[in-house]
Amino acid sequence: MAANTDKILELVFTGGTALAGLTLVFLGAVFTSYDSYQPEQQADVAIKYKNRALISLIGFSALMTWTCFSSSLRRQKGSSKRHSASLRSPRLNPASL
Repeated sequence: MAANTDKILELVFTGGTALAGLTLVFLGAVFTSYDSYQPEQQADVAIKYKNRALISLIGFSALMTWTCFSSSLRRQKGSSKRHSASLRSPRLNPASL
């Protein structure tokens, strides 16, 4: 059962990272298409592109938050295994160092 949980957490982490990357590419496309307008035309379309950029930025932030959260779950799950193993290991004698 633990192997399935580890695999699911890994897939969630990878999926969140991939979607965040795609969202960042979309955000770049929004900025590029806005820059393609002449400076006098940019004022007319600014609101439309600001809304698209804001939606992309919110999506990117949410996906990166999810990626960090799933990464911390993976680390926490892995560190609990390490801590339980280290509790059983003998202590080092400072004099022997």
